[in-house]
Amino acid sequence: MEEDPCFHVIARPVRSCSLDEDGEGGEEGIGAACSCGFRHSIPEEIKADERSLEKFLEIYPEAACTVRRPEESIQPYPDVQVIETRGKGRGLQAACAISKGTIVCEYLGEILPMHEARKRQKRYDEMTPPLNYVYVLREIFIRGGREVALRTTVDATIFGSVGRFVNHSCDPNMEAKPVRIDAALPRILFCASRDILAGEELTISYGEDAHGGGSKCVCGAEACRGSLPREESLYEEEEKR
Repeated sequence: MEEDPCFHVIARPVRSCSLDEDGEGGEEGIGAACSCGFRHSIPEEIKADERSLEKFLEIYPEAACTVRRPEESIQPYPDVQVIETRGKGRGLQAACAISKGTIVCEYLGEILPMHEARKRQKRYDEMTPPLNYVYVLREIFIRGGREVALRTTVDATIFGSVGRFVNHSCDPNMEAKPVRIDAALPRILFCASRDILAGEELTISYGEDAHGGGSKCVCGAEACRGSLPREESLYEEEEKR
């Protein structure tokens, strides 16, 4: 299969500001200080020290179920392979049987603040064909008796892992799970939501919005909703600063 010369494989999530044009510098990873002043959508109390997992858990104790100790490895992953699909471009396929609950891969890329993600998605939508590698993980917590949505936004367009090739399905065989390892910012893992056979395409739901902004869904599932879900936060008017 022909390789994409514009795509660079990385081994861990990175800040967009820590990468140069060749993808160097990415080893700083998610725990590094950010020269562009990036802050993700965590409470003001810990923005000064966004690596403070302990303080994050004080504010959102229900997030404790997402925490793993550093010695608890999230690898090795099962064998997968990038394939050409019918009508969906590239996809990802299981090269062996995968049991329910297995971590299949991590969705890696550049970690972006939402205002930057919106600018990029607007640019990607104007390309031919449009690109759709910006993934938004939304977590709902309760604070002060109110629901609070925290978003982690990852762009795998240029820098990423095999996770970028996972296509949408209205009946997916994987689900996204946040995992925190010594940081408040979660890493995004794609896990098998059922037993998966060797040779099956690996899929995930891009969201629950059945309207999807007009893009036709070609997942082929019996329960197909007809159009691709769309992460509305990427299309909302940029918040005033």
